[in-house]
Amino acid sequence: MLCANFGTARQKVERFYPEDKDGYEKEQFDIVPRKNYYYYKYEIAKYARQGPAGLKRALELFREMKSVARLAPQCENFSPLFYGCAKAGYTRRAFELYEELLKYERKPTNSSITCLIDSCAECPFPEYGLKRLEWFLTELKVRFNHDLNLAQCNAAVKAYGKLGRLDEAAKFVKKMIDEGMHPDLCTFKSLLIGCASDKTSGTTLALRVFKRLKVVDMKPDTITYRLLLRCVRDCGLGDEQLIQETLDDLPAMTSFEQRLKYNQRSSKGAKKLRGNFVSTQTMTELGESLVNALTEPKQRQPTTGERNDALQKYNTREKHTNSNISEVKRRIQKSSIIDAERKQHCDNTSVSISHESIKPPNLLSDDHMDLLSRIEALRIDHLRTRYDRILLFGGLEGIIEEMLRDGCKPDMKTLSLLLACIKPTKENFLQFFELCKTLKVERDVDFYDHMIYYVSRDFQNKDRLQLALEFLERLHQDNLRPTINTFEALALACNKWKEAKQLIVDMKCSNLVVSRTMFDGFFNSAISRRNYHFLTKLLQLSLANNFKPSKTCIERLEALRLKTHALLVKQERGAIQSVISEEYVRQYDEFCKALKPFMKHIELREESHPWEQFSVPTESKKHEFLKFAKHMNLMYKLKMDTLEKGARLGNVPAMASKLIEEESIKQP
Repeated sequence: MLCANFGTARQKVERFYPEDKDGYEKEQFDIVPRKNYYYYKYEIAKYARQGPAGLKRALELFREMKSVARLAPQCENFSPLFYGCAKAGYTRRAFELYEELLKYERKPTNSSITCLIDSCAECPFPEYGLKRLEWFLTELKVRFNHDLNLAQCNAAVKAYGKLGRLDEAAKFVKKMIDEGMHPDLCTFKSLLIGCASDKTSGTTLALRVFKRLKVVDMKPDTITYRLLLRCVRDCGLGDEQLIQETLDDLPAMTSFEQRLKYNQRSSKGAKKLRGNFVSTQTMTELGESLVNALTEPKQRQPTTGERNDALQKYNTREKHTNSNISEVKRRIQKSSIIDAERKQHCDNTSVSISHESIKPPNLLSDDHMDLLSRIEALRIDHLRTRYDRILLFGGLEGIIEEMLRDGCKPDMKTLSLLLACIKPTKENFLQFFELCKTLKVERDVDFYDHMIYYVSRDFQNKDRLQLALEFLERLHQDNLRPTINTFEALALACNKWKEAKQLIVDMKCSNLVVSRTMFDGFFNSAISRRNYHFLTKLLQLSLANNFKPSKTCIERLEALRLKTHALLVKQERGAIQSVISEEYVRQYDEFCKALKPFMKHIELREESHPWEQFSVPTESKKHEFLKFAKHMNLMYKLKMDTLEKGARLGNVPAMASKLIEEESIKQP
């Protein structure tokens, strides 16, 4: 209806002003309606909630609201921008908006405070994020006398943990408990996120946090298990002292139900295991327990007396173990958990339901009486890879059983983390696929992309491409179509140029273009296998497609060239006994010839600043006033020149705007 009225008004203008040659009168009807406050409120919120995808557009609308529409922003405009900056990790801009909020004499809301703390946690520069976090927490206390609520405390714990200050996160939790604020499940999730930042001993620390979560009668959810698996995948176990202290803490972490069972066993005459199975942690003791658990071992070295007491306690416990436990220990020492030759067999059988009486000990189990007798047989110092660390949690079968016992159904993200931890063998991958069928996990394109990616990356076998193509065939059987991510995963499995060439042809048949990630996958595969014929063809293809490699790729190519050159020199001098074939030397020479023009004409991929993609030029009020003054002066000059010539004035504002626009285009 509005458009119809506007068209009728325009027809009236053309009928009643036929002599309007310069369009002055018609210009009054062509003015775009001014956007009001509610338009900017909802549009800024819509784009800001999209995170990194829409943050730049939200910031542009915020600038337009102030400079063009001349509207003063309210708290409703700042809150979604804080959320978008936090999601994108744009910490600097978030605090610039906070300072602007204070200039308008506005007080930040609770959601704004939470988002500002989250922006510190997601900062790509830990030192800058930690500095901003400590300043902001002090600012809230001094300027506003604000007491943090539970959500804001959880955000602060997460920020300290992600920024590498797990000890400060534990102290923050202790402070919460001392002030009468009880931690919830999100608090423990925040601590687990912090454990994942400790690459040296994050797995052991995450186990200690997980045990304390269970002992205060909290039920973990799927996200909790996902965070724990992330620590198992990416973090180590730490030193022997930390591991031993964690095992010694297991009796105190026994649940109430397990204590009742233990007391019933003890009343029937069974021997008691050494350990504090009587005391339990209350919520008031949880804070001090977390501080002791998450403090670095170097900061809490035991004294000589404590070491002797711990050694005596260990020897006493071993002496008082009954004959049945000794028999279990002997059987475990012969099992596949310790024996390096049978580790792969243990991984293979861990996917399906095991029919053996002896299973890997599951540290997630609440039955610590049985666990303590079995864990002594393990050689913890040999469990250093992610494939071995998963055995401490019962393997794939043990973790899934614990999740189902807690009422958590494994989702795609959880299974993807488990897939990264199983031994990369063909049998394990196929059994994992069957397990997903049993759990009724939705097999979409992302599921197959994950399977193909881990097969291509971890399965170091000449038949890995055939296995990856087998999963691609199953993708087609489920009536799904591969995407660019599928082909990028397959690029990691190409061992020869012939395979890569066929993959590129298949991509063109699917109307897809070779991406930079695919080129990187081809280069990584060829460099790891020292396939110089493959590398030569890739260099030629890169020049033809104007591919810009990363700095890391160039460094790896140059390091490979120098290493092979040094090997050939040693062979000529007779320093090595192995003989390099003539075909290998010929391919190396062709690679060196192709590398020279590649290095001369190729341009490196620019590594941009992580915040550059969101930067929006801000125009100050002074700049806007200067533009306004320039426009007024030019209008006055045009008016005076027209009057001197005796001509008709016409549309002076439009003429001035056109001249300013032409001037801006001419400027470099």
